[in-house]
Amino acid sequence: MLKELSGQPLMEEINQLEREGELMNTDLTKLNRFDPRMLEICQRLGRKIANKRSRRNLKANTHRIDMRRTIRSNMRYGGTPVNLIKAKPRYRKNQHLFLNDISGSCEWISSWFFMLMYSCKSAFKNSRTFEFDNKVIETTNALNEDEMLDAFVKVKDLRMKNSMIHGTSNMYTSFEKFIKMADLNNKSYVIMLTDCRDWAGPKEDGKQLSVNFIEEMVKQSKKVIILNPEDRYKWDVVDSCVSLYEDAGAHVYEVNTLNQLAQFVETL
Repeated sequence: MLKELSGQPLMEEINQLEREGELMNTDLTKLNRFDPRMLEICQRLGRKIANKRSRRNLKANTHRIDMRRTIRSNMRYGGTPVNLIKAKPRYRKNQHLFLNDISGSCEWISSWFFMLMYSCKSAFKNSRTFEFDNKVIETTNALNEDEMLDAFVKVKDLRMKNSMIHGTSNMYTSFEKFIKMADLNNKSYVIMLTDCRDWAGPKEDGKQLSVNFIEEMVKQSKKVIILNPEDRYKWDVVDSCVSLYEDAGAHVYEVNTLNQLAQFVETL
């Protein structure tokens, strides 16, 4: 009753929101245990992202005519409307390919990224998901499971069968295989979660050769986006090859909290 009269959350709800805010802004790379509260937050964020994308797609497909733009566009024809201009641009069905680094340095954040993607799977109907360390597996079918836990168990089983538990990064072999599996085209968006540390990949003149496959992805797709969970000051240190990937045409962003992950996925 008090809540209804005041229009404000009760104190315990305020405290809960504050705790959730702390969790959403926690550095996921520094977590060392599973927190069930994060799972619940992932699910809610996923539903929010799916709902927002659904509204955006519905608006993009509207048949409402923008009369001002129609009249201005047809002035060249003496004002006789011959070219109808819709209020919103036509929605284009892009393909989203999510490539998740599950090597030891990205293990925790990759798990939360997978859970977030599962929770908003309805928002990306034309999408595929992959995981890599020194090899690549496709996990798209796991997202078709009715329960998130079942999906995660299925993914874990795939990792074990392919000896991908606490593996070392070899982005040269992984990216080479991914390109063969992905069938990229000009409507493909490659969204990669990785720290860009190619520990085991071959080098030439001190540079990781995996950059050649990043360049190939850029050529074959609409856009290559890399979400890097490392703090920016660690980029290009030791085996980090962020600048090489950027020079090849990839767009790299610092993303290491659940809040940052959700905000970025929401914009896709």
